[in-house]
Amino acid sequence: MNRRAFLALVSGVVACAGGVGALAADTAGTVTALTGKAVAVSVEGERVLAAGAAIRDGDLITTAAASRLTLRLGRSTTVHLGPATRLKVEPHLAEAGGVLELVDGSMLYDHVRKPGAGPSNALVRSPYGLIAVRGTRFWAGRSKKRFGVFLDEGRVEVSAAGREVRLTPGLGTDMATPGDPPAAPQRWPAARVREALTETTGRPRMPSRR
Repeated sequence: MNRRAFLALVSGVVACAGGVGALAADTAGTVTALTGKAVAVSVEGERVLAAGAAIRDGDLITTAAASRLTLRLGRSTTVHLGPATRLKVEPHLAEAGGVLELVDGSMLYDHVRKPGAGPSNALVRSPYGLIAVRGTRFWAGRSKKRFGVFLDEGRVEVSAAGREVRLTPGLGTDMATPGDPPAAPQRWPAARVREALTETTGRPRMPSRR
């Protein structure tokens, strides 16, 4: 995805978010589970998070070492954050997705498309590149001393340094340092997938959907 297409998509997401302002002002979602400690930082200051706490547009969520957090964004998206992770939440739509920024750490993103709902157009930014999400479940974070993206279900497009790769289920890509292009998609060994999931969720398998 080139820069012009990215900016156009972000503008569309933000414009649509303004049209659904009836969704409890700036509330993007809630904390559904927390092990350890986590905070949300906004222009209003720092809030200590707990299960049931509201997540607002613009929050920078930070988990402590050995801590894990699960968020529900809108009605269809669950995001699991691993230890020492920082995630910024931009305007998020109840069904269509939104913009997230993975500043550091790891995450498991799970969007379940509801019957009759349109496709997800979420975007995840990171210092390593851009992940365009199309109604899917994927993992992203540090793995094997690199930044990796692994797709479990759906479709994602990973772009950086002028190159874009498309992942299909079971495949992943890596970037060694910020500014590197994504590597050609490869099938991740089961052991690597288990290691990544255990780091982020505390369990070696994909969480069940409820």
